[in-house]
Amino acid sequence: MKIFIYLFLALLLILLVRLFIYDNFEKFKKAESVDFNHTLLDNPKETYYGQQVRIRDLFVNVPTSPKLFYADTIRVKGVVEERIISGSRGERKILVLEVSKIEKQKSVNFFLPLLGAIRTKVEKSFSKSLSTNYSGLLIGIILGIKQVFTDDFSQGLSRTGLLHVVAASGMNVSIVGGFLLTVFLKFFKRQNALIITIIFIFLYALLAGFQASIVRAAIMASIAYGALIFGRQNYALLSLFLTSLVMLLISPFTLFDVGFQLSFAATLGIITIKPFLDLLFDFKKLFFLEDFPTTISAQITTFPIIMSTFGNYSPVSIVTNILLLWTIPILMIFGGIGAIASLISPVLAAPFLYLCFPFLLFFEKIILFFSKNSFMVNIETFPAALTIGYYIILLALILKLKKHA
Repeated sequence: MKIFIYLFLALLLILLVRLFIYDNFEKFKKAESVDFNHTLLDNPKETYYGQQVRIRDLFVNVPTSPKLFYADTIRVKGVVEERIISGSRGERKILVLEVSKIEKQKSVNFFLPLLGAIRTKVEKSFSKSLSTNYSGLLIGIILGIKQVFTDDFSQGLSRTGLLHVVAASGMNVSIVGGFLLTVFLKFFKRQNALIITIIFIFLYALLAGFQASIVRAAIMASIAYGALIFGRQNYALLSLFLTSLVMLLISPFTLFDVGFQLSFAATLGIITIKPFLDLLFDFKKLFFLEDFPTTISAQITTFPIIMSTFGNYSPVSIVTNILLLWTIPILMIFGGIGAIASLISPVLAAPFLYLCFPFLLFFEKIILFFSKNSFMVNIETFPAALTIGYYIILLALILKLKKHA
């Protein structure tokens, strides 16, 4: 145990030095001329003027042509500009690269283009068998590919706190892992169920295209579950922090990535809070409440991040998550089989996609109902001091509960 603590302190010291170096040497700077290659790990965002790619803290605006996709390697040249944009939370400064030259490069990575081709084929197959909202919802759940929904459905996802479901986010991986573990525990012993859950988490990450946020979340969740195989919560915590430190050493900018923050916070909540909730009541007796401890644990620890980043929170999100998250494993199973079958023929995929229809219909009806009968808590500013205070109080409560457990 002591060697883990010493290793943690050593990595923390190295991280502080690394962050200092990064802060002084590795950030993009205003008026800087840049010329670099970049491989896309997601489809570009469609804008009124063309396409937009996010590279660390830089927004890269590129024209409509050439059309860019996941796994494309591009070479971009241009000058970094600083701009002020207005949003619902006021004005903020961003760095924008207006591209003077862009070229597609031949990828030296065989794996990513293969995944890109698979994702495109699956996406087309789903679109043939299901409506826009349903295909987008299923593709989002399985692959994390951002889709265009109808306005009312898109607003409903936001108002009911379910956007994380259609974007393969850190919280989504944590909740899916919790669901899979719940299912496997019904058929296997605890240690075997944890091992199988870890395997399926990485299979999910592979299917999702190994996006950076998914890889981070998969590693964190796997480390946490791996430590639980030995029945040691402290090992799970140390493993989580050590993994996070290593990730930050490799890429300090990850610290400012919302996906990383949500992955870390959600996993931390599952490790520290879920055991106490499990002791309060046997949720496994009630089908719809089986995953309540996982859901509420992740909600508690991610709340300040959601508020400080997005400025709004839906009070009904806990209810909608409980009502709908049980459908995720079912949709992943049928949708996953459909995705594999679609690589052979869309005709073979269709029956499995049709099996998803009643669950997708239920999903849509719940979202539309609660979006019309809910409200959003909006806060223009969520001070850092409030976030720190929230986590200090939460830590004190956890320590007190642990003392009396």
